[in-house]
Amino acid sequence: MRGKWHGEPLRLRTGWLLQIETQEPPQIYDKTKDKEITIDIKKYYEKRSNDANSYYHVLAGKIAKALGISMTESCNKLIAEYGEPDSDFGQLAMLEEIPWTRIDSMHLRPTTQIETRDGKLYRTYIIMRGSHTYNTREMGRLLDGVIFEAKALGIPTETPEEIERLKQLWEEEQKALYKTT
Repeated sequence: MRGKWHGEPLRLRTGWLLQIETQEPPQIYDKTKDKEITIDIKKYYEKRSNDANSYYHVLAGKIAKALGISMTESCNKLIAEYGEPDSDFGQLAMLEEIPWTRIDSMHLRPTTQIETRDGKLYRTYIIMRGSHTYNTREMGRLLDGVIFEAKALGIPTETPEEIERLKQLWEEEQKALYKTT
């Protein structure tokens, strides 16, 4: 849910009273009224555009072709290097012999942590989020990395002006979506 602080926090005998103004009614209010809840407040970032995500996948495909690897391997390597960890899932220990770059059901970042269990080596991996969940800041970091990798392989990329134009178009679409009538 998206919202803004409204007024200063008010100190009560039992804690603090916070007022938050939201753009839509909180759907969960009726289910949680008078119950203890967990509140997680973070700085708002616009969601990434479909154009940005499509551009990431186009470049990832070109990188895969240039390196002679699968699209899955390309995306897994790029997200491991430039992507965002999934704080909901944390880490996973997996047999060292399993090729993590070929797993298409999740993205992983290998760590240096290795342990032996029953005579077999297990590596710890950080579970990474898929690019479809990224906001504009996160997607920008991923795109910067993918563009860097593509240029290093001699793959043509959009000009900075064209990338900025795509971002501006997307921001205008978002403003139109959230415009109140």
